[in-house]
Amino acid sequence: MSPELIAACALTPQQCTRLDEQQTHLSEQLTHWNAVRQAQIRDGLTPNYTRADLAPGDLICYRRQWLPVVRSNPKSVTVPSIVGGDWTDTVRYERISDRARPGEARWPQLTRRGARSRPPLEPGTDAAPRLAAADQPVTSSVLLGHRASSRCCY
Repeated sequence: MSPELIAACALTPQQCTRLDEQQTHLSEQLTHWNAVRQAQIRDGLTPNYTRADLAPGDLICYRRQWLPVVRSNPKSVTVPSIVGGDWTDTVRYERISDRARPGEARWPQLTRRGARSRPPLEPGTDAAPRLAAADQPVTSSVLLGHRASSRCCY
């Protein structure tokens, strides 16, 4: 640590040494786990979804349930409330185990299993819409509710 930082924080030399050791340890841990993640992606053991891979209207598999994508963000996707509220939740890309897009062969199977439907977002809005009527028909242009299926790929 720089002498200016030590003086500004009023740290003892022992505290500075301990903080330097912790920083080194955490940097090594970060390097190790990033290498493990890259090896899993390279070996095909885990997907590596990004903002470019997901679009509003796609379904993602998160914790064994299918959720509709409301919005793609830099580090996560926005989905309707996982517990059924009128707010939105976010799911980080590394937590997504699968995705389905309208037009895929499995889409009809995923969308007909007790899905609550939601109206599509208006362009330029960031918040998820309120719940629509439960009997509204489910189509690929309608955002689906939080439990399109209890079964997922993993």
